[in-house]
Amino acid sequence: MSTIATKIALLVSIGAALAIAAPAVAAAAPYHASAGASCSVDSYSGNTIKAFVPAADRSVTGKAEDAYWSVDLFRYTSTGWQNVDSSQPWLDAVVNGNGFLPINGYNWYFWNPYPYGQPYAWLRFNNLLPGYYAVKEYYRWPDGEIVTQWSTFNGGSSTMCHVA
Repeated sequence: MSTIATKIALLVSIGAALAIAAPAVAAAAPYHASAGASCSVDSYSGNTIKAFVPAADRSVTGKAEDAYWSVDLFRYTSTGWQNVDSSQPWLDAVVNGNGFLPINGYNWYFWNPYPYGQPYAWLRFNNLLPGYYAVKEYYRWPDGEIVTQWSTFNGGSSTMCHVA
């Protein structure tokens, strides 16, 4: 199943479950903190956006469990914001109530093929056309909870960047 199909299936199934039996009080999402994104140009990759792996994440239960993170790239068009790249993998981290449990000094891995993990510090979008871009982050935990948020760029508060 493709990455976008996986994301859509997850969102649809959770939305259906919430529509059937939404709790009176929603549980708070586990603590997590974005590390943001950068917008740059380099001679090898052209217009590039890097989405940095989350700076912090914690488990739902307080015990060790997997947490997941991925990103999509949006571009502003004449009809509004459009998802132009949803090809990035879901990265996996082991977390507990205090935060990350690093493996070989890294927090985020892509386990494909398992058990040979590739550590990641960021996910990249290269050779982008000129325009305005935004990065949407997806956080997912084993209990099925998904949180989405827009990345901020270059250490600031803007949730979009312009590449020329």
